[in-house]
Amino acid sequence: MGRSRRTLAGLRCMAVLGLGMLAILGGSKRAGAQAIEGFAWTNLHEETDRVAAVTKALDGEKYTALREIAVVGDEALVITATRPNPAARPDQDRYTAYSVGLKDDSGKPVQLMTGMNLRFRDWLRFVRDGNTELVATYDDCSDCRTTTFLTSFYLDPKTKKWRARWPREVAGAPFFSSTPGNSGETDQAYALMVGEDGRAVLATWSHFQQKRGVKGEDYLFEYDVDPATGLERSRPVVGTEAGPLKTRLCRAEGEVLEIAAGQDTASCAQIVRAAARRAPRHSARRRRVFTRPLVGESRPR
Repeated sequence: MGRSRRTLAGLRCMAVLGLGMLAILGGSKRAGAQAIEGFAWTNLHEETDRVAAVTKALDGEKYTALREIAVVGDEALVITATRPNPAARPDQDRYTAYSVGLKDDSGKPVQLMTGMNLRFRDWLRFVRDGNTELVATYDDCSDCRTTTFLTSFYLDPKTKKWRARWPREVAGAPFFSSTPGNSGETDQAYALMVGEDGRAVLATWSHFQQKRGVKGEDYLFEYDVDPATGLERSRPVVGTEAGPLKTRLCRAEGEVLEIAAGQDTASCAQIVRAAARRAPRHSARRRRVFTRPLVGESRPR
């Protein structure tokens, strides 16, 4: 897609060097929000007591290496990597995220998600008055017909435990498939956007073209967090709501974190042209308006 990527390996190098792990991705149209208060990454080489506590908590879990530990209070967000065999490539590592209580000796780690090619993006707010959440993307497999998913890690306000949005066990939030259909027969577009209310929403659109004279099939979805319950939701968008969402998606209005692509497809180009034709036309001739100057002389444009 021509978009810049930031991998876990790159983030680890930044942490060791003492740099900010979640630097804004270069070229992003809009940056993310600030991290949740009290959030800190762990230096795995120096903070040995914390690493030992996490390792003890993960006793019985199968993994090859401990990759990341992020902490707010006494609750840790832990990332492990499992490599299928010593000869496997790094991009074949499977990452797993856990919520681990650092002072909960009797509690077991809670698995939040698992996937390939995990990438931390930045912090965003999915609930207007809620805390910011750590956005990430991941793939379902490697060396296969990959589907890429969106998630975010956040602290549950009631339990103070880490959780992950849109778990794949329920439905997930898929936004791109590497081989959705025959070449040239399917258009895909997606965008993670922030609206005027400050909430982030993911919109995805897959258009499957049919033979000449037959209307294509559309699958338009919206993924957000319910303001009333604080729970994530995914819903198909149809009827009168579909047109405005397609227009916003194809224009990538309010795009954040460079999670957007497909705006140059034929389907999106058609949507944008149609929206431009429907837009009200304004006369190029402007009526001159004179106002009483507040200071000095006013020159109306």
